[in-house]
Amino acid sequence: MNKTFKIKCKTAALFLVIFPFWVHAQKVPVAKKQKAENIIQIDLYDAWQNAKVYPLSTIAESVEYIPLETTEDCLLGEYLPYIFIDENEIIVFDYAYAYRFTPEGKFLNKIGKNGRGPGEYNRPMGITVDPNQQAVYFEDRGKIVKYAYNGDFLKEYTVAVKTSKILQYSEDVFLVNRMMYSYADPGERFSMYFLSEQKEKLISRIECPKKDKIPFAIDHPVMYNYNGNTFVKDYWDNTVFMVENPFSLAPYALLNTGRLKHRDKDDQQPFGGENRGDELVLSINYMSESDRYIFMLSNKGMFFFDKILDENFCCEFSQTGEKWYNFENNLTGGPTLIPTSFPMNAVENNTFVTFNHAYEFFEDGIDTSNPKIRKLLQNLEPDDNPVLVLVKLKE
Repeated sequence: MNKTFKIKCKTAALFLVIFPFWVHAQKVPVAKKQKAENIIQIDLYDAWQNAKVYPLSTIAESVEYIPLETTEDCLLGEYLPYIFIDENEIIVFDYAYAYRFTPEGKFLNKIGKNGRGPGEYNRPMGITVDPNQQAVYFEDRGKIVKYAYNGDFLKEYTVAVKTSKILQYSEDVFLVNRMMYSYADPGERFSMYFLSEQKEKLISRIECPKKDKIPFAIDHPVMYNYNGNTFVKDYWDNTVFMVENPFSLAPYALLNTGRLKHRDKDDQQPFGGENRGDELVLSINYMSESDRYIFMLSNKGMFFFDKILDENFCCEFSQTGEKWYNFENNLTGGPTLIPTSFPMNAVENNTFVTFNHAYEFFEDGIDTSNPKIRKLLQNLEPDDNPVLVLVKLKE
């Protein structure tokens, strides 16, 4: 593909994405970012310079496994970007469907219908779950489709921006991101929006602080829930804000990056190229929080800040064959953790949930003498659905 054709395709795609947004979003209020002096200070640069692979026992007390039942109607994809679990059910999403299980992992039903018609979604990138309404919301690039836990279609409506992530803020209000916001002009760059389900419209928006040219990058903003609050961080900002309400953001934490910097040239990796001089570029893509830790997944490794000790750590990525991992699982001797699946999901009850593929439990190096691993292997086959991993964190 020649360079001229690439530029034309890229320009056309951006016009189609951005122009409708300019038309619809001009009157949406901007959330005000408050000022504060006494906020959490997290030194990422120092932690990165001392990065190493940490044992899982550094942050966790125990590990439990839940194998997800495999049936003809329940064959999960290779990756589970969203996992919801409580005392009543488990809901997982694999970019095609959401699947509902009992707390023990027995398959109950599939949620949602893939297609282009009414009550269907085409290319969902994320979901959010409302346990109070027992409803699942799929975002579909500017359309929200709502289903009941039992799979019944409930509602759908369009959003004035193209989205790839949705997070529940309150019973009626959701936080969504905006795709391609970095290509808008300064002053028109808004990375996140609050959406009212009742009104079926955007009620406020969060401005990206970067005013100069933004290079090409996979720059999704960060949004996560913890302890009844919602937190946001723009990809191009080092301040984490706590949402006071959809119109007011309070500074919560400052990420001190030292010599680490935001990207200042186009990222060539998506096109099969190779960057040069990127050793100091830092990209934070996901965050989550527990009573003791703040976790940040980045291209430099897994940063975690101990709120009790007021100390910063960086667990670097390591590779065995084609598999990447961060924390070594010294608690059960089971497979190491997949770094891209944590901390995408929220931490509930000081437990984060991730997954391992079933075949990983049959690879060399697994401690099959461990009681939990031995019990799991009694009814597990290598080509079964993934196994959920529940990691109880230190308090």
